Amino acid sequence: MPVLTITHQRGALGEEIARRLSLKLGIPIIHRDEAMEQFLSDVVSPNDLLLLSESPRHFLKEAKDGVSFRDLLTSRLAAYADKQNAVMLGFSAHLLLANHPHAIHLNVTAPFDVRVERFRIRKGQNAEQVREKLLSSDRKSRRYATILYGAEEQDPFLYHLTVNTGKVSVDAAVSMAAGVYKDQMAREFLFNSEDEDLRVRKREEESTRMKNVSEISFARVLDMYQLRWIYEPKTFPLEWDSDGNVTLGFSPDFYLPDYNLYLELTVMNPKYASNKHKKARLLGELYPGTNVQVVYRRDFDHLLRSLSTAGESISEAYDEAQSKGNNRSVPEEEEE
Repeated sequence: MPVLTITHQRGALGEEIARRLSLKLGIPIIHRDEAMEQFLSDVVSPNDLLLLSESPRHFLKEAKDGVSFRDLLTSRLAAYADKQNAVMLGFSAHLLLANHPHAIHLNVTAPFDVRVERFRIRKGQNAEQVREKLLSSDRKSRRYATILYGAEEQDPFLYHLTVNTGKVSVDAAVSMAAGVYKDQMAREFLFNSEDEDLRVRKREEESTRMKNVSEISFARVLDMYQLRWIYEPKTFPLEWDSDGNVTLGFSPDFYLPDYNLYLELTVMNPKYASNKHKKARLLGELYPGTNVQVVYRRDFDHLLRSLSTAGESISEAYDEAQSKGNNRSVPEEEEE
């Protein structure tokens, strides 16, 4: 699961964005002091903590067994990111985890004058005092990045996403960052071999019952987003004859138990769309509280396209399966 690092300039609202992301994503925040305590407590003295907060060069000093504080912190953060998730705020976490496959890096910035005004209002200090503090803070951040990693902290290529809160609201920034985070989760889930193997086996078992290749592809999309599903769990009677025999039934393709939602695909042959829409309407009328949605071809195609690289692999598999399906006698989609 991903770790989200946040680099922020003072006055750019990075702390507020981190707090909201933590709540929205349900993951903890690790600040600088907490990182020192969690990852270096066995090797740092109170004096080391003071020096590490003031001098980037102290990170290059030996911490243990010939390993520097920087390298030890890097290795321990990487081990954490291998198995757990968090919002890591500050302390150059984006550089410590620069190449980690499960790390997402967010940079929160704003024009200097905007930051000065925000800080001035919040702290009740005059503008000149605030300017000096922010300039000093910016220099310190640049110094840490340069001395420890030979990097420019504001280099846009270090980040997955850079947000200018002088132009973008905190809500919008949180929404964008959460979208990047969830996209990364989906990609990790798709390519996690152990988890994916389990789902592949389930899909293979269910595919012997599935009526067309679009259902198999849709099952892969649900798996990608970690949505639990059940294939055709039940049939709802919709119409009866005078003797009470069922003359019309509806078996929605998928049920999502976590959302109490039934989904019916109409993506292969549009001639069945009106009948399935009618069935969905009847189901809602006869079984109040039962939620069902019809997924049309345009919605399905848009979903595949929106999945970018991972979606392309699903789309390609879908196209290939559809091509093979056209060469066999099994109908593409059948009325129920």
